[in-house]
Amino acid sequence: MWFWIIFFMTIGVISIVVSIVDGGILYYISGVTSLFFSIVFLLIKLIRGKTVSKDVGKERKEDEACKTGIYIIEREKLKPLNDLPGRGTINDIAESLGYPSGKFHLILTPESNKIDNMIFKRRTKIPLFVFVKDNNVKLSYKDVRATIEKIDWGFENRQLDFEDNNPHLLDQNKDNS
Repeated sequence: MWFWIIFFMTIGVISIVVSIVDGGILYYISGVTSLFFSIVFLLIKLIRGKTVSKDVGKERKEDEACKTGIYIIEREKLKPLNDLPGRGTINDIAESLGYPSGKFHLILTPESNKIDNMIFKRRTKIPLFVFVKDNNVKLSYKDVRATIEKIDWGFENRQLDFEDNNPHLLDQNKDNS
């Protein structure tokens, strides 16, 4: 848009200057028309600029809400996941991050007021992404850390041990789904 504003202004000014020097009416009409279009484009740009969200092009603030309620965690920063990969399943999301099935585990977090569940790299305390309970509630990494500290890791590891020692149960689940 700025290109066209500058283009028409330049053509307009040049045409008016040439009409003054040369005395040609066509140059004058061309110059006035070009200035008219540059003003129209400028007004459109200004009007659109007021209706466009102020957040466009800005990085997410630490406590902004996310439309899907899913946040990817990268280097202790939350990145909202606004476009779901595949069908939007947990497996699709994890796989899009490079973690195929079996390389991550889900932990429910009923004790958290904000976080519904968290997905971790399997057998680690490294969070990959989180689901919030309410998309309108703002989430920060501080909330994530506090929730991680409340998790009973002994219980979670026993669950993973059970899964690892009973792979036939997981295979039956896959067959029933």
